[in-house]
Amino acid sequence: MAIISFVADTLTRLQYTWILRGFGLAKIPMLAFLWPKIESIEGSKVTVRIPLTKRSKNHVGSMYFGALACGADLSVGALALFHMRSLKISLHFVFKDFTAEFLKRATEDVLFICNEGDAIRDLVLQANNSGERVHATFNAFAALASSPHTPIAQFKLTLSLKNPNP
Repeated sequence: MAIISFVADTLTRLQYTWILRGFGLAKIPMLAFLWPKIESIEGSKVTVRIPLTKRSKNHVGSMYFGALACGADLSVGALALFHMRSLKISLHFVFKDFTAEFLKRATEDVLFICNEGDAIRDLVLQANNSGERVHATFNAFAALASSPHTPIAQFKLTLSLKNPNP
């Protein structure tokens, strides 16, 4: 049973990684340029990895704040996409605002984590049922891959959703 669960989790991670990269290539090339990877995704939580490479580094060798902002965007956006796909709902989504607090330099691969999937699911359902644009603010954080429980940055993003066909 554990093997079946592992295979299913791996396929889900790979599927969402390629969906994310494909969406990036088609709609937001900056996201694809950073080559993000879904480390784990479930209804309530997502972990996205952005590698520290020449593409994501700044002039002092740590992750550029723009790459950090992309990771925060991806963590909340991936959960929204996950719930839209699982509920078979098509919505337009954008971020209305963004706040960041940088606590420590990102000197290696960075994990972006959002634990608010249940609230994002509720917002997806609300947008689908209301026909109006709805929005809510969600928290995410970044951590070094070697220390995933110690935040190096904290983010607040307001996700705005609308059903184009109410």
